[in-house]
Amino acid sequence: MELIGEYKLIRPLARGGMADLYLAEKQGPGEFVKTVVIKRVTKALLNDDEVGAMFLDEARVHGQLHHPHIVQLFDLKEDKNAYYMVLEYVPGWDLHQLITGMKPLEQSVRAGLALPIICNVLDALHFAHHLAVIHRDISPGNILISTTGAAKLCDFGVAKSDLQQTFTKTGFTKGKFRYMAPEQLEGGLIDPRADLFSIGVCLYETITGKKLFGQAKDEDVIQAIRSGRYPIVLSLPGNLHSPIKTLLQRALMSSPKDRFQSARDFGLQCAEVLATLHSIEKPLFWGDYFGDEAVDHSPSKGQSKKLGRFRRLIGNLSKLSQG
Repeated sequence: MELIGEYKLIRPLARGGMADLYLAEKQGPGEFVKTVVIKRVTKALLNDDEVGAMFLDEARVHGQLHHPHIVQLFDLKEDKNAYYMVLEYVPGWDLHQLITGMKPLEQSVRAGLALPIICNVLDALHFAHHLAVIHRDISPGNILISTTGAAKLCDFGVAKSDLQQTFTKTGFTKGKFRYMAPEQLEGGLIDPRADLFSIGVCLYETITGKKLFGQAKDEDVIQAIRSGRYPIVLSLPGNLHSPIKTLLQRALMSSPKDRFQSARDFGLQCAEVLATLHSIEKPLFWGDYFGDEAVDHSPSKGQSKKLGRFRRLIGNLSKLSQG
């Protein structure tokens, strides 16, 4: 196993354009083991000074964000002339995986699971925005759901903050623009309300299990975002349909002045809608269905076990919603 500083790399978790993520362990006396995530600049870019500066910017921004619904940055270190971050490991799934796994559930049940997740993330954004940090890359892949049921926001690699020392154009991976607010898509000045638009897209996809723009061509999606034409199609009971549709419509307004004006306001409105979901109160304690299961970190069997636990979770939620 490769060592980086004090940490033993176990397996890759994700590879990006600028950095790679690894599951890692630090061992200590008395069989002490701490599982973390190591984020380091991809080897092909180690000698790129601009990328190194951007990586340090990310660490400076992320390092000030201490919040229960933000993945914690433990440390920034250097090994063999390369920087790396030591991040909190969140055993569980990202929101994209959760959206896929919840497809068998009715939309009313999905709404009862989606709203607490979104409330968690909005709480995190309320904190970040007050520190003048705009995430700018909200998407299901950057929202993690822990084995306790809590949601945590991650990846501040393209965040905007006064702490930045580099100001370069930032590219997004293909598909991310489907979560961008119109003003961000146009490359104009943005404020925290751009993040709230992205949260609206995530909320829609979590409740419906469908992409907001379906399989539309990229150019059609861009035009739809610019014009404010969003196909908000819901299949909810009468008492839920109107408040949730109103929630989504406001979050997805093309003009920032017509959206929720703060993450706190958006979160309070989500909480009010959640309070109407009396018929599915039990599934909201869904962390109970994760907690007693050990996580297998092995590269091959681990994923199979995680998927098996997830399918059992979905089965339990379906039964409870019918009870």
